[in-house]
Amino acid sequence: MLAQAADTAISADPWRFQWHPEVWVLVGFLTAAFVYMIKVIGPNAVPPGQQAVSRKNTYAFVGAMALLWVASDWPLHDISEEYLYSAMEDYAIDILIDSGPSARSVRITLPRTPLMGDIDG
Repeated sequence: MLAQAADTAISADPWRFQWHPEVWVLVGFLTAAFVYMIKVIGPNAVPPGQQAVSRKNTYAFVGAMALLWVASDWPLHDISEEYLYSAMEDYAIDILIDSGPSARSVRITLPRTPLMGDIDG
């Protein structure tokens, strides 16, 4: 498993764009909900003549959607997801130090913390 994670980390180009349709659907849905809120719900929720959403609110929303989209489509998302998923299963993180014949692996054991609904904890 450590070799597979190392191969994934080495072979994946961190600047290559990854398509994640589920992220696009989420961002599209949230944007549509925001527009619906501004156009339909907002005018009925505030007194007449008052804006439902300020320009600052709109800029904050657009920035948040851009950050969500970039953070989720960037390939490091996939690399870290694989790496952390194995840590959740094994309760340990294997860190590869150096490369080639002098490479070493350090295993850090994580404490088992019970979560709500965790049947093993």
